[in-house]
Amino acid sequence: MFKCVILSTVSNPYIVALLLILYCVFLISLELPEKQEQLHAIYKVLEQLPTACFNTLERLFFHLVKVSKDESHNRMSPNSLAIVFAPCILRCPDSADPLMSMKDVAKTTTCVEMLINEQIRRYNEKLEEIEQLEHAEALAVNQLKLKRQNTLHWHLSLRFSAPYKGVVVRIHVALVLLVARCGLS
Repeated sequence: MFKCVILSTVSNPYIVALLLILYCVFLISLELPEKQEQLHAIYKVLEQLPTACFNTLERLFFHLVKVSKDESHNRMSPNSLAIVFAPCILRCPDSADPLMSMKDVAKTTTCVEMLINEQIRRYNEKLEEIEQLEHAEALAVNQLKLKRQNTLHWHLSLRFSAPYKGVVVRIHVALVLLVARCGLS
């Protein structure tokens, strides 16, 4: 379904260079002072990915959020998931110094953990919005049922509302006045 770029199979040096630059920028984003700035920079890098890679990564993180939500049973916290998946998601270039690669592991893990936590936060916000809408829907349905029940059992007289608050004129009074003015009686 999704076709992501695998560096070892790419023959176009421009694509390889782009992905390596994005990898470096991704890691540099952790050096920003504020967490929100870091997240913003990370998401800016993700937006630069080829569409297929971005879509694949989006699906993967959705799955990681679902796994993390079941942490009480599977013991996979966002940190644990980041430790497992970061080397696969953010693989350092093959030409890199092995010592630098080891130093990058902590950064890549932190980046992936931040992404998982941010996606969990967004997931929870969406669930809360859905719950609020469902609650509002249930209230509206109950109110509608009550109004229908009351309408069937009670004869409600129709009333005109005057433009002044609290003043109500009954239809038959208005009709009497109208008939009297027109001289139809």
